[in-house]
Order: sequence, then C-alpha cells, then structure tokens
Amino acid sequence: MRKKKLIVFVALTLVLSSVLAVVMLFAHTKVELFSWQWVALAVATLVAPLLATVLTQLIFKERPLRELGLALRFSHWHFIGWILMPIITVATLLLSVSLPGMNFLSGKVVDEFMTHPDMMDGVTRNAASRMVDLVDRLPLLDSSSLLLLIFVGALLIGATVASLFTTCMETGWRGYLLRQLEGLPFLEACLWSGISWGLSLVPLVLMGFFYGNHNVLGMPMIVLFCTLLTPLLVYVRVKSATLWSSATMVATLLLCLPVFHLYVIGYDALYTSLTGLSGIAVLLFVDVALFFCDSYITKERIMSSPLRFLSRHTRAWEREEAMQDRPSQDRL
Repeated sequence: MRKKKLIVFVALTLVLSSVLAVVMLFAHTKVELFSWQWVALAVATLVAPLLATVLTQLIFKERPLRELGLALRFSHWHFIGWILMPIITVATLLLSVSLPGMNFLSGKVVDEFMTHPDMMDGVTRNAASRMVDLVDRLPLLDSSSLLLLIFVGALLIGATVASLFTTCMETGWRGYLLRQLEGLPFLEACLWSGISWGLSLVPLVLMGFFYGNHNVLGMPMIVLFCTLLTPLLVYVRVKSATLWSSATMVATLLLCLPVFHLYVIGYDALYTSLTGLSGIAVLLFVDVALFFCDSYITKERIMSSPLRFLSRHTRAWEREEAMQDRPSQDRL
C-alpha cells in the first residue's frame, strides 16, 4: 500500500467534491431536483475523483491515467455485473414493500384511486395521485409499463451514455485508489475504498441527495451503503480486468433509484430505498453470498486473498498462483 499517494488522493477528492456543496450550503442555496445546482453538484461529484487522480499522479511524477483499467474489454463478467444491478433493485423493492406500513403501488391501486379516491388513506392516495400525474404526461404508458421502461432504460442508458460519466468517478475509486491498496487483503482494501467513497458523497447528503431532509442519519448511511457495495464492484472489476464494468454497474444502479420513490407506498429514503436500510440489507446478503461462492463453489478465493489485478483473463489455477505469488513453471 502506498500511504502517501493514498492520503493525497483521498484528501484531494474530498476537497474537490466538497467545495461547491460548502459554498451552496453557506449561501443558503436550496437545491431543487434537476435544477442547475443539482446538476452542478452531481457533475462535481463524478469528476472530482478523476481530477484528484490526475493531480496526484502529477504530484508524484507518474504518467497520468496509466494502468488504471481504462482499457475497454468485454467479458461475461461485464454482463453479469451489469444485469445484477436491476436484480438487486428488484430484491430491495420486494423487501421494502414487505416492511410494516409499506405497500406496492400496483396498477390495481391506481385504478382504485381513479374510481374511489376517497376510500384510500392519505399516504396511498398521494402515491397514486403522483403516479397518475406522471402517467398523464407519458402517453401510451400505465404504471406497469412505466416500471418496465425504467428498468430497460436503466440497463440501456447505464451501459452507454451514463457509464461515460461514472467512469470519471471509477477512475479514482476503482482505478487509482485500488492500485494503492493492492497487496492488502481483498476485504480490507474494499473497506478502505468504500469508506473513502462514502465520505466523498457526504456533501451531497447534506444538500439533500439520497436521503432528503435526513441529513444527519444520511451521512453514516451513505458510508455504509458504499462500503457494502464496494466488494461487488471490486470483484467484478478484478474479474473483468476493466473498470468500465464497475462504471456500468454504478450508472445502472443510480438510474434505478426512482423506482422506490414512485412505487413504494409509504416511501422513506432511510428505510425503503437502494441507499436505505432495505438496500443495505440486500447488499449485505449479496456480499455474503458472493464470498461463499468465491470460497466454496468456484474456489477461486479472490475475496480471501490479497488484492491483485491481472492484466488478462486467466484460468482459476493461474489466478490462484498469481494471488499467492507462486511460480507456475511446473504447470507448463
């Protein structure tokens, strides 16, 4: 682990990602959804790790953007990581609507609102009314087809346009930072990476991103969410040998966020969202399942070995030897 480079990179990222939010906070600027302030903060958060990477490499006289995994490679792991994001979203949605006081906004509920709105409680009526207003603006769509459209759109846009933006972020977190953590145990490297990534998003939480007005509780929640999401991103990043895979995963997951606000009756960002307790519980299950599969089914033991990046796809025994720094001449 290169401590000096790691400290400089994280410090620069935190400063760059915080400046604009701090200015707006002290100027008492209210950030409305999709306003220019909202867009500016989102772009600043995405670009800050890339700028910090370049600045850190220049400070330490390294060649900018080298050996960070920016080569565009496609493998089945790229596809697996990409398709896992809507699956995780669906699992989180099912868990969210099963919580006490929560329900799913189905087409039947919307139809009941259209015929007998006075028979509904206030929470359900507000959720159905919001859905009806949205569907009225989108001809030929109902609530069910809109849900399908969100998932299809998240997959398509997440794998193309949106991934170009999240690659800026991934260049820092799953690129440069992980290179400095290489050699540490896989899970320890993920822990430091996830915590640093989560801290860089705290300014956004303070401005109302992810958790609305739950600013105080939202800060540790976003750090925990990022920490639990990181092992999956790093695992796919290692297996696919490119950070474009993790960039696609992050972009797709972010585009799935509106599902909860629209379809969870009684929605609360702290509990029933991807970044809330429901999403955190699902990610914890995914991490445990991934560790079990890696250790006992595929037996590659990537997650129980030091973090290593291989320049090409290898077979299981080659990867194991690379992880353990053993010579492979006897295999040849």
